[in-house]
Amino acid sequence: MENSIYYDGRHYDALFLGLHRPNELAFYRGLIEQYGEPVLELGCGTGRLTIPLAEAGIDVQGLDLSEAMLAQARRKATERQVGVEWRHADCRDFTLDRQFGLIFFPNNSLLHLLDRGDLQACLSRVKAHLKPGGAFAFEIFNPSLAMLNRDSEQRYLVGAYPD
Repeated sequence: MENSIYYDGRHYDALFLGLHRPNELAFYRGLIEQYGEPVLELGCGTGRLTIPLAEAGIDVQGLDLSEAMLAQARRKATERQVGVEWRHADCRDFTLDRQFGLIFFPNNSLLHLLDRGDLQACLSRVKAHLKPGGAFAFEIFNPSLAMLNRDSEQRYLVGAYPD
């Protein structure tokens, strides 16, 4: 993970500072109203969505594979004086002691699961952790063929930010 954007949560936040999309939190809050709490965010990263949901009084947990991202999430939650249970785990292989009304996987993170086995493992864990009548929501984009056809051995600029 040392060569990825997930290596350092502080740099990830700086790189994606403008990622907030209008109505995104309202969308997830609407799903929470419909399907209930508690809520689990897979691929929660640095808490961009988890923390504001917790600030709104929602019982939400965040799960992420990157300890560096979770460290940044913990720091931000502490600064904002909000309690969130953060879990360091793989979305393909986790066991929590509760079920959730809503599990969501935002920001195209589901697309990190590159083969059918990984996707099935994740969906199996989601199913095991959903309350009866609960929902799983995920966000994915239609990838660019030009991007997919680039040389996978070459590095490309994702973005720049002052540090």
